Amino acid sequence: MNPQFQQRVITQANRVSHEDHEVFIFDLNDIMKLNDSLKDNYDTDAVSLTQLVQSGIQVSKQIKLLGVLGLAYIKTASDGRQYLIFKGYAGHRPNLSGTRYALENPKVGCFVVGTRELLKDAAKATRIAVIAFIAIDIVKECLADHFSLARLGVQIASDIAQAVAASAIGVGVGAAVISVVGTAAMPVVAIFALTVAAGFFAGMALTWLDNKYQLTNQLVAAAMKIEDDLAAREAGFFADVRQAATSIYETTVEVYGVTVKIYRLWQRAEDLVHYDWTLPRLSSGF
Repeated sequence: MNPQFQQRVITQANRVSHEDHEVFIFDLNDIMKLNDSLKDNYDTDAVSLTQLVQSGIQVSKQIKLLGVLGLAYIKTASDGRQYLIFKGYAGHRPNLSGTRYALENPKVGCFVVGTRELLKDAAKATRIAVIAFIAIDIVKECLADHFSLARLGVQIASDIAQAVAASAIGVGVGAAVISVVGTAAMPVVAIFALTVAAGFFAGMALTWLDNKYQLTNQLVAAAMKIEDDLAAREAGFFADVRQAATSIYETTVEVYGVTVKIYRLWQRAEDLVHYDWTLPRLSSGF
């Protein structure tokens, strides 16, 4: 195997094995109850809290490696490779003795530097959130007294829209700070923490608005009304079809009966026409 290709394979494997986001498996019924309670009482949800905890762990890793005030920025070399450049006193980062690391180096995999990296991290977190919301909403709908595809669709769309909007707001805040201050002037941990906090509180605000004005519930009611109307129309349509089919069947039977009678009368008429009236009648006596 080509040594360069082998090194790229090993590097990608290391990146996969050092993913920042992990998938946790819980009992969906417990998550569903917790999720409803959090939405009703605290304007948040289990998925957002889980991701907040994961981001907190990531922040703690950054602080451990770089400190609270550590600075860093991304530099693209002449060969096209990107490097993470650390600034400041090296003694503040004993686990990162160097000042330059390849961006794909697993040692610096917990750092999110620059707008592009913020977008990639947010996209990854949003993808996981969407999967979790879909799973929760499907289980909740399956356990409902009456399954409604319209209600399920609206609920999933609402959760996904809020997750995407909150993530976009968080990234927007982080990107705005980077564009104004720059990654080389503001601590890496501060930018990432500010982005996470902005996204989380934006999600809380969206949930508060949804609870206050009952936006999702109103959309669910409208969608279910349309669903019921369509079901009623469909039932009426099939009832009309059944009635028409019954009428056609009964008419066909009547026509068939009349046709049989006409056919029999026609046969009798033919018998009379072809009867040989010259034949002598048999005598009844001797």
